[in-house]
Amino acid sequence: MGGGTRGPVRCGRPRGGPRPRRRGRPHRRARRTRPGRRTPLGGAADLRPQPGRRHARAATRRAAAPGAPSGRRARPGAGDPDAPRPDGARDPRPTRRPGGRLDLPRTLRANLAHTRRLDDGRTVVIPEQPVFGTRSRREADWRLVLVVDVSGSMEASVIWSALTAAVLGGVPTLSTHFLAFSTQVADLTDRVDDPLSLLLEVRVGGGTHIAAALAHARSLVSVPSRTLVVVVSDFEEGYPLGGLLGEVRALAASGVHLMGCAALDDTGTPRYSVPVAQQLVAAGMPVAALSPSPSPAGSATASAEKPDDTCPHDHSAPPVAPEVVAAAVEALTSRLRKKLDAAVEQYAALPVTAAADGTGCTVRCGEDAEVTLTPGPGGAVTDAAQAVCSCLLAPRCLHRAAVLGACPIADTDAVAHGDGDGLPEDAGSSDTAPGGLTPADGPPGEGDPAPGAAADGAPATVTRTATTPVAATPTAVTPTAAQVLAAAALRSAAAAVLAAGVPAAGAVLQADLLRAAHTARLADLHRAEAAALRVVRGLRSARARHAGHRLADLVAALRDLLLTTFATGGDEVDAALLGGARRAYRPGGSLRVHGVCREPVLTATGYGGVVTHLVTEDGRWFSVADVKPGGPARARGAGTAPVAVGSAPIDHARLSRSGLLVSGATVSADGRLGAGRGVRANPVAGLDWSSGPLARLFARPLAEAAAERLADGPLADPEHTGRVRGLVGCDLMVLGAAADCVTAREAGPDGSATGPVIRLRAALGHPDLAHTGNLAQLAAHPGVLVRVLGRVDPDRAATLRPLAVGPVPGAERTLRLPADWQGRADLGYDRLRGEHFPPGGGPVPGTAPDGSAAEGPDPLTDSPLWRVRTLVELAVAGGRRAAAESARSGDPRAAAAALRRTGFRTAAELTSALVAEADRRGRDAFGRLDDPDPEAYAASWLAVALHLTAAERELVRATWGAGAGAADPS
Repeated sequence: MGGGTRGPVRCGRPRGGPRPRRRGRPHRRARRTRPGRRTPLGGAADLRPQPGRRHARAATRRAAAPGAPSGRRARPGAGDPDAPRPDGARDPRPTRRPGGRLDLPRTLRANLAHTRRLDDGRTVVIPEQPVFGTRSRREADWRLVLVVDVSGSMEASVIWSALTAAVLGGVPTLSTHFLAFSTQVADLTDRVDDPLSLLLEVRVGGGTHIAAALAHARSLVSVPSRTLVVVVSDFEEGYPLGGLLGEVRALAASGVHLMGCAALDDTGTPRYSVPVAQQLVAAGMPVAALSPSPSPAGSATASAEKPDDTCPHDHSAPPVAPEVVAAAVEALTSRLRKKLDAAVEQYAALPVTAAADGTGCTVRCGEDAEVTLTPGPGGAVTDAAQAVCSCLLAPRCLHRAAVLGACPIADTDAVAHGDGDGLPEDAGSSDTAPGGLTPADGPPGEGDPAPGAAADGAPATVTRTATTPVAATPTAVTPTAAQVLAAAALRSAAAAVLAAGVPAAGAVLQADLLRAAHTARLADLHRAEAAALRVVRGLRSARARHAGHRLADLVAALRDLLLTTFATGGDEVDAALLGGARRAYRPGGSLRVHGVCREPVLTATGYGGVVTHLVTEDGRWFSVADVKPGGPARARGAGTAPVAVGSAPIDHARLSRSGLLVSGATVSADGRLGAGRGVRANPVAGLDWSSGPLARLFARPLAEAAAERLADGPLADPEHTGRVRGLVGCDLMVLGAAADCVTAREAGPDGSATGPVIRLRAALGHPDLAHTGNLAQLAAHPGVLVRVLGRVDPDRAATLRPLAVGPVPGAERTLRLPADWQGRADLGYDRLRGEHFPPGGGPVPGTAPDGSAAEGPDPLTDSPLWRVRTLVELAVAGGRRAAAESARSGDPRAAAAALRRTGFRTAAELTSALVAEADRRGRDAFGRLDDPDPEAYAASWLAVALHLTAAERELVRATWGAGAGAADPS
């Protein structure tokens, strides 16, 4: 190091050196501006150094003024208050700037704190903060293009289409275009808001060129995903069909929503070219034949004439085997399972169209996802390979699982044998739910069983119905290890569903129940499997809020499922709880059967048809069924369909009034007949209601017959109770109408009314069927004597579901039916008219002057069992939490005391135990709440449900005059 001395260290900056940077401030030298120099804001340079906010605000206003030079892009519409905004609105929010009308309601709400009371006592609001509203206009979200055919056969549809366009044109968020075409296209969009001038502009006549109209409609499309093109035509294309199909494919490929509406005549009947419509469906345009008339006849005719452009299950997706649905849900990841319920609800509303090859159905779930379902020979999807999705995640994708979850559950009996023409498992007609559906409809309840296959594999179409109850002698059997394990898995799944309730029992819990049901079927637990399928159908119906859903049916299905699974866990079990296969047939020799009546059948899974009841000369009952996919239209048309038994040249309408001589019959263990290749049948003469076994049926007292039909206990199989109850016959005197039923009394030998008041309710209340109208005709003629054949309703006090009526032999005031009806009228098909009743008639004892009659006492409704019923149904509808909250919101001790005061002591103890179990929550060693045991809660709920069923059954029996020897329900 060099020598020399070190000078003193200076802490300041050296003279003449740069000023050091301060912490937190950028080193930027202030720049002085010269007069006249422009700043980046666009104002004068001499305004920047002047202090004060007033000058800064003035400079900002001049910079934002129109035409001011600036180096930055100004906000659109910032300088011009009338300039349009990017969303098409001027100013959608109210403002306090004067410029529009005073928004009085919002002004009053904003100034409620500024009030003053005047000397005369009045209170006024001081508008210190007025709110003004400016004009705004919202852009149309969707574009509707109505393409209407104005050829000569389209007059009625043109009028309806013009009125529809006028209505839709008034929707602010819908941009409606109206195109009229024959061989040329006319755009009448400017007249769509004036229906009269629009109708005057439309000139009916000429040929049909649908392709040209669709080409013009395609030119109007700007946003394909938000454009709907509706074609109203008879589809009688007068030009080459290739051009029309090409336009449809181009629109569908671009994402435009297409819809074809078939032409209607003046009566609302569809009139269109079915072959062309089917090709349009294959190209991507769904076609519907829907009547604009609100009458049921119009819609029913449209449904009957609609081409088969969708899957053959009431224009919906085909049924799917339970194991296929369960496997699809199990393959999903936990993240996708959380989205499954929402996806099922969304995809259930999507249209189902026919596949391009015509072998299946397709559901388009998005731009890059399309699920194709290819049913097997029985009409159901029975294998995982029959459900294919086009997305990249398939087959473990959400689209495939959601579509399968939205499909109806297939009848496992039909799936196993490929039988799609017989009566499905959920088809019954013994009891009726609101809306015309049987208790078999979501969930299926009590009804006729499904027919089996014949010994040679042919589908069976004949089922047996016994007139006497099956012997109640229990047969104890020892369950196998596989049955015990299957019952335990099914019991665990059912308990989880009960604890969750309907809102939380989504697709995942349903898939667990379906998987357990499939295992139970493999272990020969047929009754438990059938009950599990009814529970799943009931959950889906409840979650979808179907009009025909009844919570009581879901409660009954869940009760039967828990009963069979809890009982199967012991060392011995009643054979009735295990159930049996319904496909075992043996030779039955020759049979001579006579027709009694016919009744329509409807199910929630889209099946419809007819069941014709038969009887032999020795009193054995059978029934011929013709139930297929088709819904109400199928049920109405099947009444005159040919009978598929031995190729006999006879239909159901004739069979119900004649008979058959069957040779080579095959008979199942419960008396059902098969229709195999070796069966031969020939028509024979019928049997009158006043002779043979039918005479003995009507001679029996009604109270005795009703008591026998209601004698089945809690172990009775719900699927077989329709056979156990059978049909009852009686002679009644009509009293009149009361509420939603027709009241009557049993007629004695001298024609006088005796016994309790009987309520007659429609077997099926669907408006397309004749039950409701025929009962209205009976109610309008009080005092008339009728011979009634029907079923006893086990859930209502003294209620009969009539299937057919006829005249009482030897009575004057009775029905006068046509000769070709042969003394009987099927209430589901034949229409009673005024000329079928005797003229005149005096007052009837027990009726009001207007013809109305009281229903009589109803101990089932008046008893305090409604408290128990409410708790049982609440536990199913809301789950375990709802049952626990019911005790907190009310006084459980008061409810139990009310039950004890009326003699229902056991019901009071069971309900208290159920509420206590629902609210039971234990804690672990660290003080944390444990998950409650769902099976213990399910056992408590089952005890209450079984006791409620037995008590209500005894009360119903008492209303028929047969409760003298009944046990105390408490």
